[in-house]
Amino acid sequence: DDKLYAFNAKNGSAVPGFPATTGGSNIGYYGSPAAAEGVIYIFCQDGQLYAYDGSDGHVMKGFPVSLNPEGSRNFSSPTVGNGMVFIGAGDTKTYYAIAAARTELAGRILWSQKLASDSDNGFSLCSPVLAGDRLLITLNSGRVHILGNNPNWTGGSVLINDGDVQSPRQLVTLTLDPGSNLVVAIDSMIISNNPLFIGSNWEGLTETKEWMLAAAGDTESVYVRFKDVDENLSPIFYDDIIIGDPPGSAFGLTATASAFNQIQLSWNNPTDPNWKATRILRRTGGYPANAADGEIVYDGRSAECVDINLEPSTTYYYAAYAYNISDAFAVLSETARATAVTFPAPAKSTWQVTVTNIDATHFPLIKSFVTVIDSTTKTSVSGLSAANFSVTEDKQVEEPISASVVSSGSGANADIVFVFDTTGSLSGEIEGLKARATSFADALAAHGIDYRLGLVTFADEVLITRDFTADLATFKTWIQELSADGGADTKENALEGLARATTLSYRPVSQRIAILITDAPYHQAGETDGDGTTTYTTQTMIDRLREYNLITYAVGPDLVEFHQLANATGGAWFDINGEFMTIIDAISSILSSQYVITYTTHQPDRDNRWRDVVIRAARETLSGSGSSKYYVSNVTEAIASFNPPSKANTWIKYRIPLTAESFGLSALEFASVLSSVKRLRFRLETSDSKDTAGLDSVRIGGI
Repeated sequence: DDKLYAFNAKNGSAVPGFPATTGGSNIGYYGSPAAAEGVIYIFCQDGQLYAYDGSDGHVMKGFPVSLNPEGSRNFSSPTVGNGMVFIGAGDTKTYYAIAAARTELAGRILWSQKLASDSDNGFSLCSPVLAGDRLLITLNSGRVHILGNNPNWTGGSVLINDGDVQSPRQLVTLTLDPGSNLVVAIDSMIISNNPLFIGSNWEGLTETKEWMLAAAGDTESVYVRFKDVDENLSPIFYDDIIIGDPPGSAFGLTATASAFNQIQLSWNNPTDPNWKATRILRRTGGYPANAADGEIVYDGRSAECVDINLEPSTTYYYAAYAYNISDAFAVLSETARATAVTFPAPAKSTWQVTVTNIDATHFPLIKSFVTVIDSTTKTSVSGLSAANFSVTEDKQVEEPISASVVSSGSGANADIVFVFDTTGSLSGEIEGLKARATSFADALAAHGIDYRLGLVTFADEVLITRDFTADLATFKTWIQELSADGGADTKENALEGLARATTLSYRPVSQRIAILITDAPYHQAGETDGDGTTTYTTQTMIDRLREYNLITYAVGPDLVEFHQLANATGGAWFDINGEFMTIIDAISSILSSQYVITYTTHQPDRDNRWRDVVIRAARETLSGSGSSKYYVSNVTEAIASFNPPSKANTWIKYRIPLTAESFGLSALEFASVLSSVKRLRFRLETSDSKDTAGLDSVRIGGI
């Protein structure tokens, strides 16, 4: 039935993966299969020698090998030994030695020998016998041949273009070395683009020869065999070369230290269509000399990466090598090298100081909210007083200052959004947030923080967006409705989830906090693997989070990009593999243990500009600093006019949008005014044909 069967010798059960098929007819025909080293070999009537893995039936690398393109039956079976498979190829009357499966040259024809046979219907009736390095072959003519190594023939080779890896042209130059024969002279050779030497003829021996390779666009081989005057044959020699235009070079490589143990790299990739990828190499003590010289930092189609786990205060040298679809590397361009020095090692324990919000509604009195975290333990530093803090505004020291722990009288506002991966592996974290939502909110409320909670969920795309609510019961309902599902590919779309989080309705004066929760790496711009897509990279997302002043706590895997998102925005990274409820409690503790730093600015004029504030915390040998800014507008009052049409004796309800445009202000001026609103006044004007009268409204609070 044209199938190859394999059975367990102990119990007769079929081996998984079998029966196997070749796609041709008369599999094996008269010849039996041969099994050796866990591999099954069989010659089929399609003229090919097949090799199957005996454990699961898959075709081995390098096979099948075509020995007779016309196809023919074969009466004998293969013989395996000495790392080779021996088989006569049907009516070609030629015996072949092929490198066995799982060897370095698997599937290569190592030598061939044409033998006399009286029949065209099959090469031999008997399988060959291997004895040491001699092969005994009995033909149906009754002749016995003994084949083996020729001890008098040594050496021999062929080189394409003096051993070049790649050629832009199909026309190449062959350098031919027949080796030596101690008995008789070597006088002829045969050259072909295929190992069967189909269509080739013997010719006189020369040292070099111009040769036309097969079609361009792939790796091509040349095969050569030599013959002496007594018709003795050499082994088959061959050489490979890649045919095709070399790729363009990568260029514009930059290297910038971003920490004591990491360097940020970026470059430009070539635009030619046969470019495949770019490899970034790193060395110490000098630049890489070629595409194999040094440690591979990155190999792919992106234009940026981060080299991590480096030594502090060390100079590293980088080179960017582009290569094409044939894995041939381009010449290194002048701008494809860069060097950088990592930062000195930090102290064993440092503080991370983050200015979470600056409240200037009572200008010139400035109130800043600050978290101080031990970078090692990721816990809040307690017991600090004004003596442990210093403040500069526009590089000028501000004194005096006061410092206190956040409390009910501090006026702290916090808008906190949970950005949650809800794929199947996060079910435990969803349950953990359900269990900790109340205690999380209670800890904030106990310290006088006016909180609101929001929710964004994602997988390969953003799934759910819930804008902020101050009602804990509503938030808990959102969490109760979550379920973990999906996540077939490795990466998820955390960056799109964070981007959506920046669009929620944050209050003008509030701490903006995102808590990212995921156990998967995330998609980035330019990637084509997986189901999710995004226009963001780690760096462009950091830029967006900074623009929106969204401090990000990343609860995720121990990957450099999650550390970067947290560190660059003033948050902190927590290992998703840790105890999740403990992590949520730790973040709650950090937010509810903030310090309130208050001072009166030395610049009391409203001058329509940003003020840069740096706050430093120190005690004994430990310290840290954080920065933020606030805007001062000279606009303290704004008027907007609305003229809705109405008739007498009618009641009409109007929704009046409060926008910068309606008040005739810039966005910054409007935000400054809106953040300090104490009351809104409305004036209602009525008129008849002669007179107009106005009536002021009463005070409206809660805005």
